[in-house]
Amino acid sequence: MRAARVPSKVMTAVLTVLVSSGCALVASPPDDDARPSSEETSQASEPAPTEPGREPVDPEAFPLAFDGDAKTVFPERPVYDGQLVGTRLVTMTLDQLRARSLPELDTSWQMAPLGLFVDIETQDEQLYALDLRVVEGAGTRAGRLAMTLSRISPATGAVLDEVSWEKTQDVQSSGDPVVKIVAILDDVVVVESSGGDEGSRRTLTAVDLAAGEELWTRRPGSFVAAEGDTVVLETATSGEAGSLVAVDATTGRPRWTGPGSVSTVDLVGVLDDTMTAVVRESADADPEVLSMSLDDGSVSGRTDARLADWSCHPTDGTVVVCSLPGERALGFDLATADEVWQLPTAGRYGVWVSSVRGDYVYGFTSGGRSVVLDAATGRDVTETAGAAPVSSNGYGGLIFYSGQAIFYPAEDDETQTPG
Repeated sequence: MRAARVPSKVMTAVLTVLVSSGCALVASPPDDDARPSSEETSQASEPAPTEPGREPVDPEAFPLAFDGDAKTVFPERPVYDGQLVGTRLVTMTLDQLRARSLPELDTSWQMAPLGLFVDIETQDEQLYALDLRVVEGAGTRAGRLAMTLSRISPATGAVLDEVSWEKTQDVQSSGDPVVKIVAILDDVVVVESSGGDEGSRRTLTAVDLAAGEELWTRRPGSFVAAEGDTVVLETATSGEAGSLVAVDATTGRPRWTGPGSVSTVDLVGVLDDTMTAVVRESADADPEVLSMSLDDGSVSGRTDARLADWSCHPTDGTVVVCSLPGERALGFDLATADEVWQLPTAGRYGVWVSSVRGDYVYGFTSGGRSVVLDAATGRDVTETAGAAPVSSNGYGGLIFYSGQAIFYPAEDDETQTPG
């Protein structure tokens, strides 16, 4: 069996943080790889104990500084993804999910995949895990990708819902499969899969977790956006341009096809049924920022863009935060379709954005300095942050370095703002 390649978003989350010698290591948990039954009931996360005279930690708070002296380096490796959700810290290796309680960092539960874990996501205090098996074909017949998606209680590890399905491998591809969760719309979850190389045609599959069934598949189909009961995809391949297509999230039936042809599409954000995206009509065309109606695909705004390959993060306001090539970061207001701030400037460094949470941007400069920015203005919120987490909550932040997961606790209650 060919090894499954982890999603690219995981590999790009490796941060340039030096791990000093003498780090505290957590003892290996017991070898209990039993997969929790889907019949188990979910329980609410228990409140974490606090020191006498101190207020309990609010998981929804936003740390503005992290304590590097108290960091914990976890022993499992290589770690490809991780999430902080409620009072649990979850790490993902190919062969295990491991949840630890916060703030003690004691092992709470473990889970083994049916094949290999390739992606995890969180939404509404639930954990979603995707695992993959490659079933080889016989003779000249193409093999199949066998996928299982689980909705899991972070508190107990109980599998609340689960669905499995199979797809034929792309015979035009020679790369290892890349499979990732791209949208969660209540019970409907959209998964994107490809062969992993540039010549592979991507496939979108929507499944209903509550019903335990596959809903629809589009191939070629690359995910662009999802809002309400609408999923937007693009059909371009490496060899030819395609179209923007909006489909019903439950049935997969087309609702509209966008104007003109597209070669690449990067979502900026969605606001009030208007989708903003960076679009290239062909590989050698200049990129444009388009504002389009999710109802019918009509274009309400069009602006030239200097660079393609935007990676954007939503905030609690109308300004989204985007990373562009060359350690560029900018704030883009979806309400006005304007850039409201950008870095670098004449007096400030560029920033590599590691995560955005609420109205705060976590990241680091080319010199390795960790920063926290105000998403609406791009201004520094604190002089020094101590870490640039890929996932954080009131307890602290999680980073990945050299195949290991490292937890940095929040420095103290005074460095946090309430959620």
